Amino acid sequence: MIEVAVVMLLIVIVLGMVNLRLSEDDATKLRYEAKRMAMFLQSAMHEAIFQGQTIHIMIEPEGYYFTDANSEPIETEGLRKVPLPPGMKFSSLVINGDPVEIDDVSNTKNPPYIIVPATGEVPPFIVILKLGKDRWQLESEFGGNSKDPVPVPNDEDLNG
Repeated sequence: MIEVAVVMLLIVIVLGMVNLRLSEDDATKLRYEAKRMAMFLQSAMHEAIFQGQTIHIMIEPEGYYFTDANSEPIETEGLRKVPLPPGMKFSSLVINGDPVEIDDVSNTKNPPYIIVPATGEVPPFIVILKLGKDRWQLESEFGGNSKDPVPVPNDEDLNG
């Protein structure tokens, strides 16, 4: 009986460790979302060049989507409306060196956007995504070359 109890205890411990390993933390979700946004940026660049048209990446509180120069939504296999996971939001946005107030993101008439010209030469931008206390940054240089997403220190770390 004791041997069976010990074996069952070991199984419970192993299953608990596996469960901890498989659950995603906020930082993992943010890193994944930042990488996914970088891949959509690359798709938008290729589509803009291929179609010979400017594409806008429209930033909204709940996600982002793509439009043509006439503000008509683009829905293709590679470009579509992309919702952010529950609880995630845009924390900071800098486009071409100009900070965009995040409160402006809720302005549905004129949401901020990143321009992807037909040449594919995207202006530099920085997007910071936030989930819980964690923040991750996606940065793109001129031309759309995205740097690897990196974690951003918590507000407490920035304030000393």
